[in-house]
Order: sequence, then structure tokens, then C-alpha cells
Amino acid sequence: MNVWKNLSFDRAQATWLAATIALAVFLASGLTDAATWEKGWNDPNGGPTAFTGKCENKHFGSWSFPGAAPWGCDARNYGESYRAEVLWAPFTVSMEQIHPQQPIKSADPVVIQNREEHLRAYMTQTYLLIRQLGTHYYKSRRPTAGDDEIEAWVQAFLTVAAHETNFSHFRKLKEDSPLMIVMGDQNKSIGMVQIFLQAHGIKRTDHYFDLARNLLYGMDHYYLGWEIAERKGESCYPVKNFVDQARGAYSIYNGGIKAACRWKTASKLWHEANPGCKFGSKTDFQPECGGLSREKFYLHDLNYERKLKTRSWMFYVDAKPDTELSADVDCLMRGNDLCVISPQQKAQVLTGTILTYHNPEESNRNIYCVVGENEGETLFCTYGDHDVACLGKFGPIRQFQKVYRLTDPDRDFHRITYADRHALCLGAVEGLVPVGGLIRTLKSIAIRPEPARGGRVIGSTGTKVFQVVDFYIEPGLAGDRFYKVAVPTKLGIEYGYFYAGSSRTTNTPKESHWDRWAKSVTSEQAAKLGSYSPQLPQKGEVLQLITEASQPVWLNTSGPTKHNRKVVDLQPGSVFEVLDFHVMGESFENRVNLYIRLKNGSVGYLYVGQVSPQYTLDRYVKRVIEEGASQ
Repeated sequence: MNVWKNLSFDRAQATWLAATIALAVFLASGLTDAATWEKGWNDPNGGPTAFTGKCENKHFGSWSFPGAAPWGCDARNYGESYRAEVLWAPFTVSMEQIHPQQPIKSADPVVIQNREEHLRAYMTQTYLLIRQLGTHYYKSRRPTAGDDEIEAWVQAFLTVAAHETNFSHFRKLKEDSPLMIVMGDQNKSIGMVQIFLQAHGIKRTDHYFDLARNLLYGMDHYYLGWEIAERKGESCYPVKNFVDQARGAYSIYNGGIKAACRWKTASKLWHEANPGCKFGSKTDFQPECGGLSREKFYLHDLNYERKLKTRSWMFYVDAKPDTELSADVDCLMRGNDLCVISPQQKAQVLTGTILTYHNPEESNRNIYCVVGENEGETLFCTYGDHDVACLGKFGPIRQFQKVYRLTDPDRDFHRITYADRHALCLGAVEGLVPVGGLIRTLKSIAIRPEPARGGRVIGSTGTKVFQVVDFYIEPGLAGDRFYKVAVPTKLGIEYGYFYAGSSRTTNTPKESHWDRWAKSVTSEQAAKLGSYSPQLPQKGEVLQLITEASQPVWLNTSGPTKHNRKVVDLQPGSVFEVLDFHVMGESFENRVNLYIRLKNGSVGYLYVGQVSPQYTLDRYVKRVIEEGASQ
């Protein structure tokens, strides 16, 4: 039912199509891919693909009522259905309230009343949304356009939505049933204006899944036909009026550039091919009237023209001047679908939920956030999903399975982003032992390569003391924690994680609480409990720099910034004393800065590598064994 299918292209047409797609991607680039938080929003395989060919729980619906056209398919195969259920509720048809199995002129007055009230509410909001999106869109393309021209464009595109799907997009069969989205062309075209997925080669759900993006992407393509209809070069162009321009644009939208003049000859050719048949009769799509032949595509042009003139959808629209759209269209044009709901609803939806967005200029990782419990306009964020659970410090996270995308958080919120995961988590998780800290296990626990409670085992803790190399708090209401430590094996020193209990809450059993599994100990306590394998330098140790090049020593840990000062360039082979160490880093990084004292008495911070995700300290420094001391 849409553009660029069943076509062959010459070089000029292919070039024009490439430009078309590039323009559409540019206009629709405000969102990020959908996925679960575990896979991350930059993972191209993390979310629903643009074309799956699936139509689960297929529902026919009815062409008799707006919003209910065939076919309805489970929306979860094509986008974030849990998000759409909340945000696009006013633009979702309830099949329960339409009663499609009942005839249009049902004898049951309750059926009639429920149906008309529901369809009037749905169609009024949908009509206003298309009107206002269409007006904003056209003004952005033609700032000097007059009112008559803008109105002609709006009516033309309303007719596209009417003809393609009778204003159908999202629907629900029952209140507690899965959200469905309309599909056509053997599950190749999707949404209200039937974006043909395979032909456009779309890889992102942003271009078609939510209603606003579906409409705007359709407007991009319809506008190309709208422009072509004004130009000379075809036998049917330029057009003489806006009605012809709308018809010409739709022929291109539906059939591609080769169908550019189809609108001009549709009536003549269809009637010639189907003698004895009359357009507008019930026999239009029957075999004897060419319903199964290629001439049936002329009916798209004829029906489009009829709907453009009759505008029958207005029967369900509340056209009073004071009727308002529930959505903020200026905000929607920026790609922010949270503008569909009210500020009060937005606060309810976002509070207690993990939020995410991607800003490549700021970080190559997605940024994850929560809304502060007592700071309704403040976002507290961290880079990457490794430490999402630590954001619970700022407001309880109700669930971890659904993540909401943001498009421009700095426009709608005050944002505080923690670049150092250690500062974030140590203040958020009760009893958490920091990287470099010492921990004693209270029972024998399996050590595994990854932070998990199942899988390959590489060792066991026994009841020993370990130095923590990394920590991980598993996202979830239990707050399970894991510590990464050094494990002696036949192959040498390996690193693995052991489970160390959950948060102490009323929802978790006491035997799983963290203080039943392991506890923090001081270096003095550790010395009495037996030896351990230190992986980080200790206070008072003497180290030697072993790099090939000199390394800068800074006044503070921020490194080379305008607010920091270099103390000295430390030469390879130099010896120094460790006064303290600081572990810093975003996401899963644990970078080590030593606070050192040189032989001349100078002090400062020296970067000496990282202990996680890879251990690299041995590429920077080595211990100096004093004469007479045993190694």
C-alpha cells in the first residue's frame, strides 16, 4: 500500500531515492534504538528490528470504523510496546468499546453510545494531531506558504491516513491484552500511513513505531511527491490546483516515481479494463471488475480522490474551536514522545524508572538516569549501565525490566551526571567494600569469571581475606553484589567474581543479606587472619616506575586540565613512596592514581594503570624489596 514497491529504478531514480532516505533519516534522528537495559541502547541487535515479518495474534478488525483496519499484530515485535501503552493511550483504539462484531446500526443503544463516544474521543485527538503536525511540518519546509496552501497540504495528508488505514495505528482487544499495531502488505508495511519497511531499508524503530514518527516519516515521502507535482517534465504536470497536486503526490507515495501520472488516467484506464463496472459500486474489488489484476491499483487513486472530497472522517471529529490536543506538538517535532502525556502523567511514568539517552559528543556509552525522589525536575545519571543499581540512592527504582528513552533531557530537566562510579556507588550501597579494600568471606563461595550465581567455576574463596579489584551491584530489587578478586590457579593469577549477598531489606531473606556472606576488614585485622595477595599498592610501600617514557605527576587527580598543575615529569627508574591511593573511573573502569612522595620531598598524584577491566599496574610500577627483607 506504499511507495517504492514492485518497482525497478534507473540511475536517476536511485539517486533521488537515496537522497529521500537520507533526508528522512535526518528528520527522524532524534531517538535512540529500543532495547532492554542489559543490552544497551547502542547495541544494533539490542532491540526490535525494523522488519520481522511477524504478525502474532493476528486480528482482522474492521474497515467500517476508524482505528480498526486490518490487520492488528502484537506491537512488541516492532517497538517498545510497554512504553507506547502509556504514552499513546489517548491514541489507542479499544476494540472492546467499538464492538466491531455488532453492525453499524446496532439495535443495542449501549453499543451505539460506547462506540460513538470512544471513536469521537479517538478521532478528535488523532485529527488534531495530524492537523498540527502537518501544519508545523509544512511551515518548516515552506516558511512563506499561505494559509490556503497549508490547509490544502493538511487535508491532503489527512486523506493519506484515511485511505491507507482509516486512521488506524495502535489498538487493544481488551484492557489487559497486549498492544497491537496495524500491519499491511503481508506484514511489510506498518502504522497509520503504512511505511513499507523492506523498500525503505529502515533499521530503526524510531522511523515508524510511535504514531508521531510514523506520520512525520510519511510526510517526508508524501512531500517529495507534492514537490514533483508542481514541476514540469511529465505529461500530467505541472498541476493546475491543490486537489490535483494532492492526487499526484499520492500516486507517487503509493506507487513510486513510475506511477507519477497514474492519478490523471486512473478513472479512464480502470473503466476501460473493466467494462460494465462502475467505480464506487460494491464490485470494485471483485474479480470480474479487475480486483485481482494490476488495474486494481488505479482504485487507490480513485478512492483517494473520493475521500479527499468527502472528508467523511469529520463525522467522528469534535470540531468545536475550543477543543484542544492533549499533546505538545512543538515538543513532538523535536522527537520527544514524552510530550504526548501531561506533566503530571510524565512525573508518574518516569519516577522510579530507569531512563536512558545517548549523546555521542559527551560519551560513547549510553547515559542512564533516574528522577530524584524529592527533585522532580532533576536527573541523576551515570555513564553506562554497569552501575545502574547505584542510582537508587536518589530515588527508589520500582522496576528494572523496562527502560524509558529520553531524547533531550537537558531541555526538560536539570541533570547531574556522576563521572566517577566509585563516588556514586560507595554512597549508595550499604556495606559496599571499595576497590582496594580488604574483605573476608564468612563461608566458602564459588568464584566465577563473570558476576553471576551460575556458570563455570574457577576457584573457591574458603574463609579468607581478599583485596577487592572490582564490584558489581546487579540491577534488581534484591541488590545482589559481587566482588572481583585475584584467584591463584594452575595457569597463574586469574580474576573472578564471588557472590556476596543482597541488600538488607524487608523483601530479602536474612540468610541472603550481605553481612552473612562477607565483611570488610582493616589491614591490621587481615594480617592477623593470614596472608593475602595484594593487587594494589599499599600505604608506605616503595615502588619504582618501569615505563619506557616519563610520566607526569599532578597536583590533584583530575589529570591534564586547566585547573590542575604538573608537579614534575617522573623519569623511568625513579623510586617513590606510596602515601595513599585513589580509584576512579566511569562505567566498569577502575583507574588507579597513587598519591606519592618523591625523594626530594615533592608530593603529587601519579596514574599507574587500572585494575579492571584489565589489570595493567604491572606495566607501570614494581615493588622495591628493601635489602634484607623477604619478598
